[in-house]
Amino acid sequence: MGRVWFTDHPHISATFEDLTIVTPRINNAYFAQKVVTAGSPAQGDTAATAPTVAFNEIHQGILGRDIYIIVETENFIPLNQNILSTERASLTVTLKTADCNLTGTAEQTLQITDGTAAIDSITVQVGDTTALNDSNGDCPYGNVDEFIDTAIIKVSLRPDTRAVFDAWAENISNAGQDLPAIEIEIAHEDENMIVAYGPEENPQGVWVASGRFMNTDGHRFKLQLCYCGRDIPEQEVKDIIIALRKLESSVYQGSNKENLFFRENCEIPSNDKTFARFTEELNNTFNKYDINTCLRKMHFLAQVYHETDRLRTTKEYNENAFYAPWIGRGLMQLTWESNYENYKAYSSVDCITDSELIANNITNAFDSGGWYWKQGVVLNTNSSDWTPPSSAPSYVTSLNPSYSKNIIMYEKEDGATASYGTIDLNLIADDDYVDVISWLVNGGGNGLLERQNYLSELKEIFEYENSCKNYE
Repeated sequence: MGRVWFTDHPHISATFEDLTIVTPRINNAYFAQKVVTAGSPAQGDTAATAPTVAFNEIHQGILGRDIYIIVETENFIPLNQNILSTERASLTVTLKTADCNLTGTAEQTLQITDGTAAIDSITVQVGDTTALNDSNGDCPYGNVDEFIDTAIIKVSLRPDTRAVFDAWAENISNAGQDLPAIEIEIAHEDENMIVAYGPEENPQGVWVASGRFMNTDGHRFKLQLCYCGRDIPEQEVKDIIIALRKLESSVYQGSNKENLFFRENCEIPSNDKTFARFTEELNNTFNKYDINTCLRKMHFLAQVYHETDRLRTTKEYNENAFYAPWIGRGLMQLTWESNYENYKAYSSVDCITDSELIANNITNAFDSGGWYWKQGVVLNTNSSDWTPPSSAPSYVTSLNPSYSKNIIMYEKEDGATASYGTIDLNLIADDDYVDVISWLVNGGGNGLLERQNYLSELKEIFEYENSCKNYE
């Protein structure tokens, strides 16, 4: 049994059988990735359902990219509101350096940008889901009521100026494996509130100004650079491919919408059709063939995504084409007997005797694609530089591209010498000429618009302009 006395009227008291003291609490704060589950269309008498959203805690982010900060609260009701009120109080979020590896100073407040100016902190009302709104200002998710006790903040881990960005990027690069860590500091706005921070109660009656999160082993948040010069992790490879699939409703459907190489004509072993193996071979290809910047990787992915029918097969569907059996195979759809001969001479893979070695072996499928990208485009040997012929479409010639050729020579099995000129498509990717690459890869305009769209989407996924250290 409990008894309460009223301070202003000490002669008045009340007795309660059960007395619960409600303490405003900030349970946790963390960096997060938004996860969306698609809704379902209306079917018969069943109404359509809206998509839902959730957040997964993450422990690594990329400099320059947008990220969510999630603050989970309990009983965070303003003092002037009834305990049953649905209104929630506000809090302020500040990011702090946990070491000297980002700015040179530990415990420094990070100035980041809100898109218009540098800011030291962000104040938000708990339960406000504005950060989830789309470009029209609408919230598309059907479960926002679940976040009444959650503060959702979307920030860009980017300073306000390019000069500071470059300095941070250099510090991250110099840190090597000891990536800089960032902590989250939370403060409540109402100085009259006694707030408990974290799982442990404050000593009764002690006012605590703020709480620090992401500051213990196992719960550190590390800041990484973009994909220039480093591998892309498996989960992020998967996220990239699923985002591309979602561009086309006719592609992102059915039970295989998030699976790789599932078409019936693709006979890659099932244990190689995983994102783990895909990621391993993709990064091997990037590293072997100098596809080592964000821009080069995006251009390569845009092309192979289209060439493989959205990464659903490694083999051309028309097996009775007049150039069979030298139909398109592998990530770049190696085609024509002469190209198979060129790749065999380079790799020693006997794809002349067995052309299916390119389609049905995942290593060969990737490697042949990387080889074609680096030195497989066949040109004449008449000059040291390549410029498009007059017969090329205007969308190619109007760019006035010019690149130095490499001459490839090898001895054929009959003893004759074969030679051809080629250009490194990485150099064209450096100039961001998707139309030129598409014409050289495809030999025409097939899928040009799709390839352009895939590249544009990849730039959004990579947050290229904001996060790439080599963006100019």
